[in-house]
Amino acid sequence: MRPQVGDESISIPLTLDKPQVNGKERWRNRLYMATGAGAIALFLDVAYMIGSGAGLGAKLIVCIVLIPSVASLIIRHIILEEREFRADLMEQLATDYRMALSNLWGIYRIENNPPYVCYFKTGGRMGIFIHANKGSRVGNDTPQAVFNHYEGYAYAMREAGRRGIMVAHIDYMGSIGKDERIEGLNEDLANTENTSLRNDVLRPTYENLAALQEHATTPGDVFLLATTKGIGNYEDLHEAAIAFKAALCGNANWASASYMPPHEIGALAKKYFALLTFSASDAIRQSTGQVNYRRFLRPTRIIHADGTTTPIQ
Repeated sequence: MRPQVGDESISIPLTLDKPQVNGKERWRNRLYMATGAGAIALFLDVAYMIGSGAGLGAKLIVCIVLIPSVASLIIRHIILEEREFRADLMEQLATDYRMALSNLWGIYRIENNPPYVCYFKTGGRMGIFIHANKGSRVGNDTPQAVFNHYEGYAYAMREAGRRGIMVAHIDYMGSIGKDERIEGLNEDLANTENTSLRNDVLRPTYENLAALQEHATTPGDVFLLATTKGIGNYEDLHEAAIAFKAALCGNANWASASYMPPHEIGALAKKYFALLTFSASDAIRQSTGQVNYRRFLRPTRIIHADGTTTPIQ
């Protein structure tokens, strides 16, 4: 899909809840802090000079060194709460690159047995993740095959919909789980009686194929079947998942479909949300730092074809 003249576009911001930070605002904040510290120090200096009976040298030491130091500590640790912010920053650095699934999809528990039902925190919803692998059937693109594929896909959607189950689709390019063909090779390996052939030839070959498959990019789709708020139960969800899988492989153009266990859902989350390469600490530093992206932060807005913009709050 290519943009055409007259199309609308939407800007994707770096952040949704932080205002734009620029040099003027930082300078203004520093000026406020310096003014507050100076006012406190000046008040203490004047009070000490008037009320103290010490000598001039002692008064100068107290007024120039001691009182400003105490005032700065009061500003930092009482007014600006530096200690609390430092603790929050250290905790964030310690947990960087770590994020629970419950923070991504609202999942608080996943069953350990098929169909690996997920339980969500919102509305008492339940869901099942299904990984559909296109496999060797990719390329079956004759007009009749394409028609049959979408007819089968629509039938799968109807099977879920008539049970009150919603379907979310993720068009996924990656490697999730193990290739069924490699699992079949491992079964054949166990039945090979020739030990030299099994250990010296077949085992290294199959291990190499498995290693290559780990880094391969394969076309596939992930479907989340979930109950809606107040509609659907465990039995409806399970029946819909069985019918959905059967329709994908029997009517549409997918080679296989399988339930996703917890570790595969975690692998999907890592790649889909770029958790292995995204650092919350780096993002904060880049968006509020001295250079980097601070001048390019903008609120989300829609740019219409006539040039007008509509902000989205």
